[in-house]
Amino acid sequence: MIVVERNCIKADGVMSINPTNGTRLAFQPCHTDAAVVATLAVTARAFRRARIRPEADRLALLGSMAEALAARRIEPAALIVAEIGKPVTEALAEANNCVDSGRQIADPFGRRRTFRPYDGQRPWPRTGSTGHTRINQSATGMDQ
Repeated sequence: MIVVERNCIKADGVMSINPTNGTRLAFQPCHTDAAVVATLAVTARAFRRARIRPEADRLALLGSMAEALAARRIEPAALIVAEIGKPVTEALAEANNCVDSGRQIADPFGRRRTFRPYDGQRPWPRTGSTGHTRINQSATGMDQ
């Protein structure tokens, strides 16, 4: 049963259905208000611990997450195909784009460096002959 309450839809949960044949793929029950509050408290504590870790450690963790996704990119691509009905090549491109984004954030210039937030004074880092920062966008995964 779905009930609209305070401008949001409340239901028993969310069901993932294959659009091509109507097969039920998965069901995720809704969380109780208490479970949401508890999860937010755990997340806030984890954030406070993580923010004091050295940046290199945080970037290494993000890089390892990107590599773990790269090793298993077929699984999310298959889920995208089943849940959304995208062609396999587009689903793989989407998974590869997530991998590339994680790698880019973890090591933006292809080498380990200390990140300094832009202070509005110094010029942006420049690479390449055009003077523009090169960002690797490989949704196809062909350059890997």
